[in-house]
Amino acid sequence: MESKNHYNYPIKQLLNARNLHDASNPKGRFNIYLYPLGKDEYSQQKMFAGKKFTAVMTLIVNLYFRSWHDPKKPKHAGMGKAECGFKNIQDALVKMVRGINQAFWLNRGMEINGDSPFEHTFIQVQPRVLARTYTTPYLDDYNSKSKWEDHVDEIMQMPEFQPHCTIDVNRPSSSTSIDLTTNPIEIELKKNNLEFDNFWEYFSQILGLPKGSFLRANNFSIGDFIKKGGGNATYSNL
Repeated sequence: MESKNHYNYPIKQLLNARNLHDASNPKGRFNIYLYPLGKDEYSQQKMFAGKKFTAVMTLIVNLYFRSWHDPKKPKHAGMGKAECGFKNIQDALVKMVRGINQAFWLNRGMEINGDSPFEHTFIQVQPRVLARTYTTPYLDDYNSKSKWEDHVDEIMQMPEFQPHCTIDVNRPSSSTSIDLTTNPIEIELKKNNLEFDNFWEYFSQILGLPKGSFLRANNFSIGDFIKKGGGNATYSNL
């Protein structure tokens, strides 16, 4: 009888992993979690159109938005500078995550071909967002900026939540820059809708890819995390 199970706890994981396509020059920062799959509706029909999978490797990128400047908004009590309200931040994050999903999942994908049960392992890319900005929706649970920041600091002490990229959203008059030499990676992001829509291009660099590149068999590898016949697994574009 075929196994029928939705994935739950990972069989294997690696925190703060790197893109090893060029093993002599590792790039990017992310966590990876590997799950074997049974023949359920999700693995056989819904993960990627027309494809069936035996496993999934979830690639998590922790994005930490350290500040979100907006000089047009009033300062919240105890804050050192004006920052955006909750709705503006939420709308911008929706744009960013939608662009990431379109670039690395919905329109194209990649699988790893390894030993059983990882013959067809779908690579699923997921951003995980934490914003330090303290806004009014938090007032019911955290009645001061310092208490909210203590809560954020507590989250970031957990190994699986440590940021891979720290982001400061700056004035529309500023320019966007990225420093790939730091750990975590640092981005100064210009505050406008075009940059939010195109944020996936910077996100690709956090994956260790050239800016604006998609995840492909010729630019990504996780080394011997999954094996095939005593060597490293191979990769196939979907």
